[in-house]
Amino acid sequence: MSKIQNLKNLKLGLSRVILLCLIISIFTCGIVYSTLPTQPFTINRGVYPGSPSYTVWVEDTEYFCKNAYGVIEQSDTNASSIFNSLFNLDGVEVYIQSGQYNLTAPITATPQSIKIVGEARKQPWEGTSPVPGEGVVLRAATTLTHVLKLGSDDDEYRNIYISDLKIEGEELAGYGFMAYGWNDGTIERVMAENCTSAAFFFDGGGAYPDSNMDVRNCWAGASHDGFSVGSHAEYITFYRCLSYVNDNAGFVIGASGSISLIDCVSMSDEYYGLWINAFSVVHVTNYQCYGGNDNITDNGIYIYMQDYPSTQVSIFGGYIQNCNDNAVKLGTSSSNNTLQIYGLRVNMIQYFALERDNTYGNVTWVGGAMINVGGTIGDIQPGDNIVYVLGYE
Repeated sequence: MSKIQNLKNLKLGLSRVILLCLIISIFTCGIVYSTLPTQPFTINRGVYPGSPSYTVWVEDTEYFCKNAYGVIEQSDTNASSIFNSLFNLDGVEVYIQSGQYNLTAPITATPQSIKIVGEARKQPWEGTSPVPGEGVVLRAATTLTHVLKLGSDDDEYRNIYISDLKIEGEELAGYGFMAYGWNDGTIERVMAENCTSAAFFFDGGGAYPDSNMDVRNCWAGASHDGFSVGSHAEYITFYRCLSYVNDNAGFVIGASGSISLIDCVSMSDEYYGLWINAFSVVHVTNYQCYGGNDNITDNGIYIYMQDYPSTQVSIFGGYIQNCNDNAVKLGTSSSNNTLQIYGLRVNMIQYFALERDNTYGNVTWVGGAMINVGGTIGDIQPGDNIVYVLGYE
């Protein structure tokens, strides 16, 4: 064989070796790449990216937490320990799978931002009669000051989102859910009940009030108060929220800034459907109060306005029915205060559509309808503008 032929064979052999090495390199890179955490997220696999920062679930009496890569970081028989650890991390997203999480200590956290999402129920909470079913239940298993509290009164917290949880106080917890010092937050599809104080409570410190918050499609029941807003809160909107069979009031507004209620409902709350003790602007749109067949609710709306020129309560539309005392009662107020009512319908009221209690201020009631009321307007004062209250139907 000639030298030239030997060289050709050598080159051919080298080419084959190089090609084989290249194929092996590509295949190996493909395996490595395919094992990197870049696949689409599923809750069961917990593969990054696209997954929440942490996923929590329960098996029998043990609770687990895995990170975004699917690695189990915590396991404990104490759910409170896991939640207190996770919820104090800044900027994380925590996904909670369906199940009951028994708490032996309150959850108290101060993250600057956080997202907490429960697994959506197969049977959605809709309408005015939420029913038990699958979902995430944070349950008080012993006496607690609160079930879940996020924030404090000495700092500001932004970008907080909570959804799809049920908070069960079992008449052992004082408060269900508490938010302090939030600026920019959303709570939706959260249910809290059986608390000895308020199911939901919103407040803050003097320098850090709760503000710019949306509370949507939430339920509060069988507690002392349903939704309660403290004196350091402003620019909070309640949208399509339901309170039911609370011992005192469905909604308590004691805020220093603008508060809005839109399409909210109170059912059989004992003393007040909506209790307003504000020195701010409160807008109530299409509010409905049902006192129950036994006229459990005394006053559909009770208003106690502080002596500030800016205090103004406006009620647009809505319906109040079956109250033991009055549809609207105006408690202590001053000449600085303004109450405006437009198109409110009332039915089955024992005493007055609007009653006063040693008050001043300016009242305007325009439109609406009254059916089966003891009286229309009680104790009209100079300066009132009772333009048109429809008579009996």
